[in-house]
Amino acid sequence: MSRLIWLLAAPLSLIAAGGTHSAEAPAPHWIWRDGGEQHLQCRYEREFQVAGPARSAMLRIAAEFCEAQIEINGQPVLTMEAFSPTTDVDVVHVLRPGKNRIVVAAQAVGSAAAIAMRLSLVAASGERQEIVSDEKWLVASGSGQNRPVTSLGDVSAAMWGIGRRPATTDPFDNYDQWKQAGGDQAQDHAPKFWIVPGFEISLVRQARPDEGSWVSMAFDPRGRLTIAKEDQGLLRFTLAGEAKSVERVETINNELKECRGLLYADGSLFANANNSKGLYRLRDADRDDRFDEVKLLREFAGSVGHGRNDLAAGLYAIFGDSVDVPTKDVFDSTSPFREARRGQATREGFLLRTDKQGDKWRLLSAGLRNPFGIAASESLAGSRFSYDADAEFDMGTPWYRPTRLLELATGADYGWRGVTGKWPPYFPDHPDNGVPVLDIGRGSPTAVAFASEAAFPPEYRRALFILDWTYGRILAIHLAPHGAGFRAQAETFLQGRPLNVTDLAIGPDGGMYLITGGRKTQSALYCIRATSQPATEEAAPSPFERRQQQASAVERAKRERLEATILAEDASALDLAWKELSSADPVLRHAARIVVERQPVEFWRQKALEEAQPTAALTALMALARSGDEPSLPKIVARLLKFDAGELNITQLLMLLHTYSLCQQQAPPAIAPHREAILAQLDEVYPHPSGKWLHVGPVGMGNVQWQLARVLAELDSPTVVQKTCQSLLVSDKQEDRIMGLLVLRNVRTGWTAESRRSYFTVLGEGTSFVGGEGMPKFLAHLREDALAALPASEKEMLAGLLSESQPLDEPLPPARPVVKAWRIDDFLPRLADSSHQPDLARGATIFRDALCIRCHRVGARGPAVGPDLTNVASRFSRRDMLASILAPSQVVAENYRGVQLLTTDGRILVGRVIVAGDYRSTKLRLNTDPLRPTQVVEIDKREIEQVRETETSPMPQGLLDGFRAEEVLDLLAFLAAGAGPPAKIEER
Repeated sequence: MSRLIWLLAAPLSLIAAGGTHSAEAPAPHWIWRDGGEQHLQCRYEREFQVAGPARSAMLRIAAEFCEAQIEINGQPVLTMEAFSPTTDVDVVHVLRPGKNRIVVAAQAVGSAAAIAMRLSLVAASGERQEIVSDEKWLVASGSGQNRPVTSLGDVSAAMWGIGRRPATTDPFDNYDQWKQAGGDQAQDHAPKFWIVPGFEISLVRQARPDEGSWVSMAFDPRGRLTIAKEDQGLLRFTLAGEAKSVERVETINNELKECRGLLYADGSLFANANNSKGLYRLRDADRDDRFDEVKLLREFAGSVGHGRNDLAAGLYAIFGDSVDVPTKDVFDSTSPFREARRGQATREGFLLRTDKQGDKWRLLSAGLRNPFGIAASESLAGSRFSYDADAEFDMGTPWYRPTRLLELATGADYGWRGVTGKWPPYFPDHPDNGVPVLDIGRGSPTAVAFASEAAFPPEYRRALFILDWTYGRILAIHLAPHGAGFRAQAETFLQGRPLNVTDLAIGPDGGMYLITGGRKTQSALYCIRATSQPATEEAAPSPFERRQQQASAVERAKRERLEATILAEDASALDLAWKELSSADPVLRHAARIVVERQPVEFWRQKALEEAQPTAALTALMALARSGDEPSLPKIVARLLKFDAGELNITQLLMLLHTYSLCQQQAPPAIAPHREAILAQLDEVYPHPSGKWLHVGPVGMGNVQWQLARVLAELDSPTVVQKTCQSLLVSDKQEDRIMGLLVLRNVRTGWTAESRRSYFTVLGEGTSFVGGEGMPKFLAHLREDALAALPASEKEMLAGLLSESQPLDEPLPPARPVVKAWRIDDFLPRLADSSHQPDLARGATIFRDALCIRCHRVGARGPAVGPDLTNVASRFSRRDMLASILAPSQVVAENYRGVQLLTTDGRILVGRVIVAGDYRSTKLRLNTDPLRPTQVVEIDKREIEQVRETETSPMPQGLLDGFRAEEVLDLLAFLAAGAGPPAKIEER
């Protein structure tokens, strides 16, 4: 008898990871200047009131067929290139009490341009406010008079996340929750679930001791369920009654080992057997309901870790990077400039397609890590999707690439080469990669599947479901056409503890069936059903979304024509492809470049060198550099030097930098004569403005600030040390600081005593970096290389910083007698008096003695526990800064709030979550004493029953009560100066 399983009292950490957009919040509209002509520059603005300091403020924006630049109160906060993903940016630092103004400058790049925005505010009181794009916005007109914008209809709820639980994870999510389904723990931990309202999950069957652990599943034409065991063999389940239990279990094969992919097609069962190292076809030749014919269609060499994975309708087979890329009797649709096609041994996953006899094989795309699942959708123009794995070893570094959703385009290379653990590290993302649809984050991908045959509400029937084995969840991915590719929005559909999900399939009854298992854990079969259908019919797409779909269909048709020429080996396709090299759409441009690269270089070498349009020229020059055509390399460099780096957008600048790197790798003599000119060209854009506000391009392209620093360091720039110390090393982002450490580690010139001290101070803080297993090894390599480049004379000067055993927490200074319980009113006359001459050295001392340095960074000094105060004076007046110090709990930003934990044994712990150590740790680290940041309490995540935020700041009250007023003013002056000289602060 089936059991209905509900999570009635889930831990807050399980229910509210990342928060949820309220279903009652207003939906943003698509807006544009008018409903007519689209090739326009438009400027939109809106004024709004903020009642007091904001606790949080998150801006979400989507830009269709346009570029956009956003300013709030005159400060840039975001620049978006065309075809960028929907983007979230924290803007709390640019808001102020009272009147605020947001301005969006947009430039159309197609016939269906529009933007949609929402600014979600939370005041200090907890009151929420939503400002959305609608008719209240104004647009500048040619007459100089602002007028209301034209609303083109609502953004769909699914594509905006309205009323949806996000797919983000937080420190309370247990990376090892799957272990609760293994061995004795499986008996101690009954599964708990959270599922989207309107659905229910029920247990159909738990695996018996002799039935193994399950890794894949498929329904046969008679509605029976075939399940593959992790070790070897196939089971067949006949479901009983209303598919709420299993009435019969049979073993239908006991030889094939670990069949990660199962597919019924053409009267056969196809099985991708990982440990049997091949793709097999099973047939019931004598029709006795038994597979009497088992034929190996193709053997695949290699190891079995990231191995022979899933199958999909159309006879697609996907493989991880442990399997050798096949070269014999395979039509390879990828570029001939790939390393594997040049005879180099590579480790990369790939996608193949074959026929039912296994006679014809096509390599469709490559450069994957471990894409366990594959799903094909005829309703989405035959698109193929996979959820590729991350490299958890690299977590926390700038070269870490998160799990991501990919549309597997014909000919595409997604950049992975399986070199995790190597040094120097490999950056798998660069501009010649195929463009991912969506970055998901940490996780362990297994199956992916569409639910078009499920008895679900329409928006979920259209969704793509992806499984995350590590965090025990199923995500629903809502897709919309986005030029030649797709825009995606992820929501958590189901999460359990434990829920070691391995596969899912839609049954003939319309239910979604899923299995758990893997790594010898306890397996179970569940069924998800909709408990109700929508009371009203689904809203029709808005006028803009219909127009956008039509415009995207045109772009998609261009891409399909280009991909068809790849498969047909059409030598006349060069002119067709060249027209699209200038496209703002990265998916279309990638397809065009692959077509160009498949033509003989002599057909297009000169065209590349003479192309005038910037995007087309940079794309073509990158292709020519990839070709390895050595005589062309000096000419490529000479052509690259003609670009004004300051006029290039993010995508163009990344292509420029990558092409320089390709030339340097293949022929350093081609670069050497032009070194000074290249340095002059790049030096003017480093540090890049993207270090001051967010610049967004197509996902997966990398960070332009990092690449500028890397190329300049390789070229021995005389300014790279100073500029990197003042940008990357003082960043509040860990990845920036690691990149700064990386690029400067071998640089031997351009150092000063202060920059050396800054470098080794940041390197010494590496013990607090959040990372995967590789982080200690990476830091050790950095230290070893940096010390090797350090002159002997400087080693003595830096002896304290170089010590392996620096004290983690200095003793607290003696308590000072109270001078006064200061209030902001005590300082108002003094703040208005400009005659006070500040003593910055004494201010630095107060910063230390008042214990600010225990949690805050100024320049390269101090940890990044609390907000970085380096540039605090550019955002706040002296009055505001002082008010935050004297009354720290008046406004506490959400990302710096403490938490109160209730454990399963009744303990209550209050403190600040320490996001440090390996992400995969089962322990949550909590600092319970804000004055001793390194002293932590560890709690097993399985013991956390409830979590809630605290309303008080971790910063203690009264830190300045032992100092004289003049000393407090010196502290403010020190903060105003930040990492540099004193800054002039104007009162607001």
